[in-house]
Amino acid sequence: MVKKKLDVPIYRRKIQAYIGYSYDELQSAIKKEFGITVDGIEKDTHRGAVYTLENKTRGIKCLVFWCEFPKDIESFSHEVFHLTATILQDAGVTLTEESEEAWAYLYGYLYSKLAI
Repeated sequence: MVKKKLDVPIYRRKIQAYIGYSYDELQSAIKKEFGITVDGIEKDTHRGAVYTLENKTRGIKCLVFWCEFPKDIESFSHEVFHLTATILQDAGVTLTEESEEAWAYLYGYLYSKLAI
């Protein structure tokens, strides 16, 4: 299991990555780190996810990246794409021919930082 923290300053985003964690390990780690539980992830069908966590009491807001099987390149790259999309869509950058390079560069950056 690997936990990584990553800042993406150009888009003012913080990412907490849980790589190689099972669903139960992820829930336990998030409860410990953020003091909250995560809903909306089905234990038996999901092996990765990207979502925004916020604990207003603690003043914490970040994106969470989770991939249970990081050596499964298809699943890992799938979740990195979701992370890329979340960051850029939140910044108002939709995927078009004109914005393709921004998407490609951010995807490559995130993949290289999160890969283990």
